[in-house]
Amino acid sequence: AGISRNPEKLRADIDAMLTRVRLQMREDAFDPAAGEAARTVIAGLEAVVQKAVEAGGNEREVRDCWLDARRLLRPLVFRNAALDFDSIVFYTRFAPHHKANVCGILHNGTYKPGGDIMIVRGLDCVTGIRNVIADRLPRGHVHGMDLHFDGEKLVFGYGRQPNWPPKREAHYPQPANSNWALHLRQDLEGVGIYEINIDGSGLRRLTGHPVWSDTEPVYCPSDDVAFSSERSSHSPPCDSENNDITDTNLYLYRRHTGTVRRLTNHRDIDMTPRLLDNGLLAYLRWEYQE
Repeated sequence: AGISRNPEKLRADIDAMLTRVRLQMREDAFDPAAGEAARTVIAGLEAVVQKAVEAGGNEREVRDCWLDARRLLRPLVFRNAALDFDSIVFYTRFAPHHKANVCGILHNGTYKPGGDIMIVRGLDCVTGIRNVIADRLPRGHVHGMDLHFDGEKLVFGYGRQPNWPPKREAHYPQPANSNWALHLRQDLEGVGIYEINIDGSGLRRLTGHPVWSDTEPVYCPSDDVAFSSERSSHSPPCDSENNDITDTNLYLYRRHTGTVRRLTNHRDIDMTPRLLDNGLLAYLRWEYQE
């Protein structure tokens, strides 16, 4: 349950919030106009700390104090001088509709259609929300995204699902732990990698496969794109016909040739690549130990 049901941990977290604000005040972490706002927040947090102490072991009252502290702190957080931007980009989609297994969450039947890439302007007070893909692709879902170094374009995985629901029932759970991904792949093409400018222009497809899915793309310093893919076309040792799941490995889309190069050759799973500051890729690796 984390800290949400522990009054002592909740009180400790409120104390930590107050400590951080005081430290940031001493280090001039806020923009020049935020000094009075910071002093107001500190006074408010001090009152909340006292109220939380008086609440003793009353879980609900202490949790309410913790929520009050977070509400007090939020406007000040967005006035930190390090936040030199006013917009964020993210994507939305439904929770897994299909079997949420580490080996079975990448094919196109995992999520039902819905969601988009969104840009929200205004961190403290939202002044605008815009869909990036909108109606530029058939209905489907986003499967991983990365913002380019110049902040002007995005790369993302997208599963096109114009004929949802598929012929084979896709909801989970199924009898006998089945997921029938093999049959779903016959109804749905693989997830592909796309690129688009943040204003919605310049949409183009980088990769695609009629069966295997390419997901979780990330830009590399060379402007190539690394991604997770089922193109290895093999499965873990526990696989079976009715529980058709796949191993993902890492691949690279080479922009200057438009070709795909395999980066890892692992009998189990390599997935979710992320670029480090030194240009190397970090990724999740699962090794079958049973």
